[in-house]
Amino acid sequence: MTAGTPNTREFYDRVGWIRAPDGAQLEDLNLFGVKEEGPIREEMWAHYLHRIQGVLRSAGDSLNLLECGCGGNPIVRMLRDGDRYTGVDFSTTGLVEADQSLRAWGGTYRLQEADICRLPFSDGEFDAVYCSHVLYHIDNAAGQAAALEEMARVLRPGGVAVLHLANPRPLLFPIRLGMRLAADTPMLRSLVNRLRKKGPIPYRPMRIGWYKRELSRHGTVEVVTGGIPSTWFNRNVTEYRYPSKFLWQAIHFLDARAPRLSAWLGNYFLLFFRKT
Repeated sequence: MTAGTPNTREFYDRVGWIRAPDGAQLEDLNLFGVKEEGPIREEMWAHYLHRIQGVLRSAGDSLNLLECGCGGNPIVRMLRDGDRYTGVDFSTTGLVEADQSLRAWGGTYRLQEADICRLPFSDGEFDAVYCSHVLYHIDNAAGQAAALEEMARVLRPGGVAVLHLANPRPLLFPIRLGMRLAADTPMLRSLVNRLRKKGPIPYRPMRIGWYKRELSRHGTVEVVTGGIPSTWFNRNVTEYRYPSKFLWQAIHFLDARAPRLSAWLGNYFLLFFRKT
C-alpha cells in the first residue's frame, strides 16, 4: 500500500520540530517562516484565515475536525469551544510539540501517530479535514493521490476539507514556472535536478488541475489563492521600503480582489472540497 515519504519524516523527527537553542522557535519556522512581519502580510493572512474559517464552519459551528500532518504547529488559532480536534502526523517529535500547544488551548483533542496515506479512522468519521503545506512533501503522485482518497473517505457526506498547497506553475514567477515545466519534461528532468539547489525535504507539487480532478470524483472543488509570493520572496523582500513596497501592494490587491485568478498567478493556493 502507498505510503508517505520517509525522508520527510526523518527530517521532521531530527530537525524540523526541534526547537532552536533559545527554545523560542521551532526549526521549521526558522527555515520556512517569515523573517519580517508587517501590516500587508498580516492583512493577507487574515484574509486566508477568514476564507478557511468560512469553509470549515459551513460544516457546523462545533466541529469534529481532523488535521492531517499537524506536526508541531497545529491549527489552534482556528479552533473554538465545542470543537473536537484530532491531529495526525508521522513525526513523533512533532506530536510532542503539538500536545503542548493543544493543552494550552484546553479543548477536547487527541493526537495519533499515523501516515496520512493510511488514516486509521472510520469512513465518514469527521465533519472537516484540514491539511496545510503537507501533500507536496510526499515525493510521488501515487502517495499524494492515496492521501486525498483517505481524506475524502473519512469525511461524512456534506463534510468539507481545506488543503493549502503549492502551485508548481505560478504565472507571475517565470523562472519558477520554467524550472517546473523543465522538471516535468522527462528529457530535461535530470538536468534540472542537477542545476537547482536541493531543499531539506522532498518537494513535488502537482498541478492545480490534477488536485481538482482527484477530488472532484468525490464532491465539489473550489480553488482560491493561498499566497502569491514564493517562500524566498516572502522572507527576503521587504514591505516597508519602495520600490518593493509597490510589489507587496500589488500582490495584496490581487490577493483580495481576484482570489480565483491569483491561485494560478502565485505560488500557493487553497483548495476547498465538499463531499457529496
